[in-house]
Amino acid sequence: MKTNSKKILQQIQDEIDRRGGQLNSEEELNQIAAQIMQRQNSTPLSDYEGLSPYQMHMLLYQPFEPGSVVKYRSVINDEKVLSSPMLIACFKIVEAIHPQKGLKLTQTGRLPRKIVHDIYSMKLCPSRFESFFQPKILNESDYPLAATAHALLKLSGIIKHKTGKIFVTRVGKKAIGNNPYMFELLFTAFVSKFNKGYLDFYGETDIGNIGVLFVLYLLHKYGRELRDTNFYATKYFRAFPTLYGAIDYPFSHNEDNSSSNNCFTLRVLNHGLVWFGLVEQVTIVISLMQRTYQVKNALLFNEVFEIK
Repeated sequence: MKTNSKKILQQIQDEIDRRGGQLNSEEELNQIAAQIMQRQNSTPLSDYEGLSPYQMHMLLYQPFEPGSVVKYRSVINDEKVLSSPMLIACFKIVEAIHPQKGLKLTQTGRLPRKIVHDIYSMKLCPSRFESFFQPKILNESDYPLAATAHALLKLSGIIKHKTGKIFVTRVGKKAIGNNPYMFELLFTAFVSKFNKGYLDFYGETDIGNIGVLFVLYLLHKYGRELRDTNFYATKYFRAFPTLYGAIDYPFSHNEDNSSSNNCFTLRVLNHGLVWFGLVEQVTIVISLMQRTYQVKNALLFNEVFEIK
């Protein structure tokens, strides 16, 4: 940041020198500074994969707005969006909510075990560990997909909690039967409100909480063929270098990956874009407890997003 400030000040001084070293007014200085800042903010940067600082700002702070390079398509195929595992899981929860009586939660505010088990039984996104042991599903904290679906329904305003029960809201009633709208509500909540570290062990790091739309932009550029998840992690941390190495996770077994890369893969891809059905994932088994992953865009990716 200090380096950029020095560059900007030097450019201002260069422009003043070009004008003879003197300015007629403070207004003229402000005009020079504004022009240079505008040029700086609109200059494509290699660290941002060709995006400008302004475009990155839009991705981070005004997601899906008209000025963003990533937007939802104006028309999304109603049937194709039903391929999203997250959407299917959320519908399973919403369908169990009585219109007047709501759905009673457990004493700890969790989904009833039967619903969690029903979602798990659908095998929407098998866990990376299910190939060698069968986990015991007792409540939603045992199955992160169900827990995430519950959280996103609340964060998106589709459901509300009241006196130990959940009810469908007006927004939720509008979303039921409108699959694209439901998907947009859920995915926007995932991008903007959901803590990606929910139920993982990587601690208080913002990996994944920042820059999901930048990852969509990367997938738009490179996701037509299978690539290792480290390919995307490297570009993600190049854009957001302060996030790299911000965790100390002692159980990383892959010597070729850092804990930061593994955290990115879990939060953004495995428990994010894969669950939403936006990317396809191939698991490469190295050992009993060690996996690497390759991903590419699923058909739903281009159905949902318009990226320029």
